[in-house]
Amino acid sequence: MKKNKVVLSALFLICSVCVFIVLPACNTGKSGDGQKVVDIESLPQVSAAKIFVADGSNEKIQLTRSGKLFSLLTKAGLVFFSGDEISNISDKIVSISGVVHDCRFSLKPSVKASFEENSVTVIQGGMQMCFNKVNGVFKLSVPTATIGIRGTRLDVHVSHDKKSILTLHEGKITVDQNGKETAVNPGETVQIDPDKKTLTVEKTTDDLLKAFDRISSDSIQKILR
Repeated sequence: MKKNKVVLSALFLICSVCVFIVLPACNTGKSGDGQKVVDIESLPQVSAAKIFVADGSNEKIQLTRSGKLFSLLTKAGLVFFSGDEISNISDKIVSISGVVHDCRFSLKPSVKASFEENSVTVIQGGMQMCFNKVNGVFKLSVPTATIGIRGTRLDVHVSHDKKSILTLHEGKITVDQNGKETAVNPGETVQIDPDKKTLTVEKTTDDLLKAFDRISSDSIQKILR
């Protein structure tokens, strides 16, 4: 009997220690990817220009600001500054509206892009860009090419191996690759292969338009293979 009591006491002590360890771990405020979820109010404020605001709420993103990575849920009116890098890690489209320029960007799931006052660099993934008015000049950068924009609507996607595809719906853009400029008109699609150092312009197909309309970028990835 005494031996059983000792065993029970030991088990009770072990269970108590486990609870003490596990409970705090359950309250770390970490997201499913292990990154700590922060409140918007705790984000560092910077002196850089305010360039975009979020249109919707409760979309999960990762934000790199001042060299630090934060995981958070968006809130309508959330301000993004020049120098911010945004990754959409939700399964929804994240919509942001311009402050400096009259524009709206629809960031697809898995897209990663960095934003400046007069430019955006798409690192990976896809987005649609709609401009009503550009104050001055706005530049879109993809691997090995820069696109000049003066009021337009286009879709852009950068694959895992850095191939890029752009489909122009309205307006006009100019693609600069290694100092050579190529004009693109509505209804045309540009494909850029950094390995082959090629740039091709073709008529946009219905299949490509349907692929860009989908939230997932899987269809675009297949086209770029």
